[in-house]
Amino acid sequence: MFNFYCCLYNSSRIRYALLLFFLVYSVQLIAQTEVEVARQYVIANVEKQQLTASDVGELLISSAYRSPTTGWYHIYFNQGFQSIEVYNRLMSLALVDQQVASLTHNFIPSMSLMSMEGSLKNRITPQNALLNAITNVGLSATDLAQLQEVSSTRLIEGTPTAFAYIAPALSSEKIAVKLYWLPVEIEEKGRKTVKKLTLTWNVRLLTKDSKNGWNIHVDATSGEVLLKTDEVIHCEFGHGIHALAQNDKHSLSGLASHIPQAAPLLSPMGYTVFDYPLESPNHGSRTESVSPYTRFAPAGTGTGSTNGWHNDGTTDYTTTRGNNVWAQEDVNGNDGVGASPSSPTLAFTYPYTFGLNTAAGNQNASITNLFYWNNLIHDVLWRFGFDEPSGNFQNANQGRGGLGNDYVYADAQDGGGTNNANFYAPTDGNKGRMQMYLWDIPTSYQPDGDLDNGIIAHEYGHGWSIRLTGGPANSSCLNNAEQGGEGWSDYLALMLTTDWASLSATVASANKPRGIGTYALGQSTTGSGIRPYRYSYDMTSVNGSVTYAKVGSTSFSIPHGVGSI
Repeated sequence: MFNFYCCLYNSSRIRYALLLFFLVYSVQLIAQTEVEVARQYVIANVEKQQLTASDVGELLISSAYRSPTTGWYHIYFNQGFQSIEVYNRLMSLALVDQQVASLTHNFIPSMSLMSMEGSLKNRITPQNALLNAITNVGLSATDLAQLQEVSSTRLIEGTPTAFAYIAPALSSEKIAVKLYWLPVEIEEKGRKTVKKLTLTWNVRLLTKDSKNGWNIHVDATSGEVLLKTDEVIHCEFGHGIHALAQNDKHSLSGLASHIPQAAPLLSPMGYTVFDYPLESPNHGSRTESVSPYTRFAPAGTGTGSTNGWHNDGTTDYTTTRGNNVWAQEDVNGNDGVGASPSSPTLAFTYPYTFGLNTAAGNQNASITNLFYWNNLIHDVLWRFGFDEPSGNFQNANQGRGGLGNDYVYADAQDGGGTNNANFYAPTDGNKGRMQMYLWDIPTSYQPDGDLDNGIIAHEYGHGWSIRLTGGPANSSCLNNAEQGGEGWSDYLALMLTTDWASLSATVASANKPRGIGTYALGQSTTGSGIRPYRYSYDMTSVNGSVTYAKVGSTSFSIPHGVGSI
């Protein structure tokens, strides 16, 4: 009897194992087939893309994944030469039912005619490239004293071409050094044209204070720095901020009416915040939101994108930390571990005073609001497709694809600056950082960026747009002057601070002009905000018929003014 049941049990296990094998194999086969479908389509339509066969001879996969939201399969190819990626030359395809539905690219045409400078055999070491890079941006060479290599990948003929280092004195994150072909443009008949490719070591590091995320190309032969970009998105609001506040003609009277009365006793898992769709303290009073992680859950499920907001996959927290964000104060601006509100029952209610010199007393309320809105934005974007496979910000991805361990550090009342905010969005699997500042605007209250939900959404929007534009494995596609990232972030801010339930289904009802950052600038809710004009469907009386024709105008800065257009 024992042997019979044992055999039956083993037989069941074998059938289960075979079934599991075929399921896994089938999923892999589908993925391989879709990538192959994409390759064949590109090769068959190379002339339509104004390319040659050699231009697509090396299609190196940057990212490939299926969107759980749409079912579409997304593939990002890097243009390659000699098995090395050409920097920021991407082809993006979307497949529906194994048919190419969309293709865009910025591949270099006729690449075989390019002049190629550099070789694997005659190049400086990645360590020397790192040294040249950091000294070029004013960092100290002594910070490399404890440099350690932690990994090397992408072997070409036995030679590694990508490295990861740690240097505790230089950065709290890993430092990436990788070989690329860098396109070099020259001015020709009023247009910039690529004429040569130079082999470079690309150095990427987040400075210890998180103020700069350097992306630096060092000539792999000479050691000269050829290109450098700061990938921390600094949302500078320009000079003359005080004048903007002082010259605002809108009355600030009535703001005191938004000062909340004594808060009632809260239920567990509650947050007292300036809730959706309020933009700031100027737009309404704080209210309690209970168990909001179910708010944007898929219909009928009753569960949100993650297991509540305070579990990171392994640990339950009673502070403003969880799977999507760790919100804390950083008053001293050192990007260390700051204080976070704590509640054993997850009832986050704290006093808030509207007025001058109140930031310190409002700190717990501010951190709670920052935590709340980071999670809310995460959940809304997840519902609309910025999910785990597409590179969203989560510690645990719960087996849904993508790379985890990349929640957002959200620093409240950051002491590293004023009148500003910024966001750092590295590639998927690397943590983002949001830094929110106080404002020293001459007004009847002290603006705190942690309470301006529009600015919070704007900053988070940079992480969203950066990871979706070039795919989750590329965070360098929005460094050019023409990119619209600032405008996309403004759109997200407006979308998340609009009471859609009160709008009718007519365009006319949405014509109410909206300024961005009016609270931070000490303006009333009808103020002009931080952009050259208020946003509205009204293209005549409100924004002066601003169209794409205005791009390049000296009255519109780069990138903020261009983005606003």
